[in-house]
Amino acid sequence: MNYFKIVSGVLKGKHIFVPESKRYDQVRPLTKKETDSIFLIAQSNSGSLKSLDLFSGSGLFNFDIYSSGIKKIHAIDINKYAIKITHKNITSLHLMNKIYISVKNSVKMLRHMCKYQHSYNILLIDPPYDIKFRHSFWKSIIYILDKSSIIIYRDKEQQKEKDVIDEFPHVEKDILFFNL
Repeated sequence: MNYFKIVSGVLKGKHIFVPESKRYDQVRPLTKKETDSIFLIAQSNSGSLKSLDLFSGSGLFNFDIYSSGIKKIHAIDINKYAIKITHKNITSLHLMNKIYISVKNSVKMLRHMCKYQHSYNILLIDPPYDIKFRHSFWKSIIYILDKSSIIIYRDKEQQKEKDVIDEFPHVEKDILFFNL
């Protein structure tokens, strides 16, 4: 099993186990730009932020943001093996009841969250496979975001955030959008 080391925050120096993969690029930690932005937002909101990771995989993103001060975290993935590793990390870092995990289809879970008016400030959309999201997916995303939000969207086809946001000109939200 491989691992990454958290480089800042309350979990600095701790190891996060990730699945062994023939394709090392499948496990992608946050970039410095993403981490710095999240740290700044977390410091100014003193623990009131909520994060959603729609395709959590090993959960690496969730441990990075927990380390930055965000304590309300929801991770979703349909891959039971990846969730098993996330749970192992949660247990080894004593973060039970701090990071909530759902073994579900992310798109279906998103519809459920809209129905029950869940809202988040930080959203990671990083599917491990090529997927073209429908208009209804982006519409759901807009409705679960709080007024000021960060979306970290990783897409191999590089769909531009402007294309996504322009679909919803009526939305009055401040969204910082990273497209990697």
